[in-house]
Amino acid sequence: MAGGKRSKAQRKQDQKRRKQEQGEKEVPEAAAAPAAAPNGDGLPFPLDGDACLAWLLHPITPEEFFRDYWEQKPLHIQRKKPGYYGSLFNYRVIEAALKNPGLKFGRNINIARYEGDEGKVMYNKENDTKAEVKYVKEKLGEGCSVQCMHPQQFSTEVRSLVSTLEQFFGCLIGANSYYTPGEQQGFAPHYDDVEVFMLQVEGAKKWKLFKPPEDEGKPGELAYEYSRDFEDDELEEQIWEGVLSVGDLLYFPRGTVHCGVTVGDTASHHLTVSAYQRCCWADYIERLLPRAVAVARDEDVDFRQGLPVNYFRYMGAVHEDMEEKEEDKSEEESDEGNIQQKEDVALQRVEKHRLRAYFKREFERRMGKLIDLAVDLDGQADDAAAEFITFRLPPVQPAEKVELKEADIPPTMEIRWRDPEAVRVTIDQTETGMVIEVMHSFNNARETHMDGSDTTQVGKLEMEESALKALVALCTARREFLKVKDLPQLDRAGQVELVRTLAAEGLLELRK
Repeated sequence: MAGGKRSKAQRKQDQKRRKQEQGEKEVPEAAAAPAAAPNGDGLPFPLDGDACLAWLLHPITPEEFFRDYWEQKPLHIQRKKPGYYGSLFNYRVIEAALKNPGLKFGRNINIARYEGDEGKVMYNKENDTKAEVKYVKEKLGEGCSVQCMHPQQFSTEVRSLVSTLEQFFGCLIGANSYYTPGEQQGFAPHYDDVEVFMLQVEGAKKWKLFKPPEDEGKPGELAYEYSRDFEDDELEEQIWEGVLSVGDLLYFPRGTVHCGVTVGDTASHHLTVSAYQRCCWADYIERLLPRAVAVARDEDVDFRQGLPVNYFRYMGAVHEDMEEKEEDKSEEESDEGNIQQKEDVALQRVEKHRLRAYFKREFERRMGKLIDLAVDLDGQADDAAAEFITFRLPPVQPAEKVELKEADIPPTMEIRWRDPEAVRVTIDQTETGMVIEVMHSFNNARETHMDGSDTTQVGKLEMEESALKALVALCTARREFLKVKDLPQLDRAGQVELVRTLAAEGLLELRK
């Protein structure tokens, strides 16, 4: 009835609709989380990339997430299940790590407090000095927040989560945790250059999300760089507000300004998992073009032809500006004056316009040829994958190196990559011939993951050209088994040698 009182069912429906409009999802009481895989070793999530993401987003499906939220808008998943994250991470793990192996200021631990007009005030001791439990507790008692960076370096559970998500996303995944005492705000409003997944593991925190300021001199939407700290009066339109409780998840795209305050007098602790830093089209193209230009220069004389003689006379920002002003001026000129002079000026304008048009046309023609002739999309993908393999975490399931004799490798033996996401076959054509490498991350060190260290232990095997088709077959099969006898373009001796080499490095799963 128009203007009448709405029923309880109608009010509940209105509330549900408002939550959905804000990107907030409630779990139906009967909904169950995806079961952890048997090899999860007591973890609350499966050790498979696709299944792990499904667990992280439950009850939203990955398909819904990428269609409706990824790089678009925030998502709050309100589960009302405090035990959803199990023993994934908590403050006791940090306290234990402070004692052994020990965490250092600036590298693993930051202590800060948001102090109104003064903004974020840091309370770290000297960088790279060991953080003592007593000092950290003292600062928590004074209302400071503790940021624990890269907990995957010492927490088996977080390491397993990060490594499994790296398997899914194909990019480096970061992790930090933030422990804030009751009724406190640890950090000033800011935005990050990563896709953020906040997992509330202890307590509760009230969050406000805002659009990025427009006058920062750099784009905030899908930000390429993280921002400075903002004052409250600088914040733009608020796009979401809500409370993150234990078991909840909050996602928001890079460039989303965020700030949070604990609820009540209970401490809040959330684990932030981040993805897609420096992983955009601009990065791919920026790395691709220099190599493409070098190839085009060497292979096509068109790219080595000289530029038009003294093209500075008509190209440059000043000439573009003058061209616009001259066009405006010609429209305002009267019929009075020297006709011949006007004709000369008009001819000069026409000639200048013709030369500028010719220059642009020749440039565009060569850019088109550059894409067709020299842009190596697969080569750049291999380079990016090799870099990822070099710096990612090792797989959760370790390599099992096996020394085999020919008698141990019957033709009917079945093989597959132990973890296809941890292995990359690269092909490089050099002046002396084809170079084939099998790179893998099984040797990588978790202790330096994402801390900026140049120390890498990536595994590399240089392979014979004759093994290429067999390696391609393994990559194509991914998690399907292949019989040794079906490895293409290799005789029996070659098949045995390939299996022995890969098994000795621990890259194969074997089944007789």
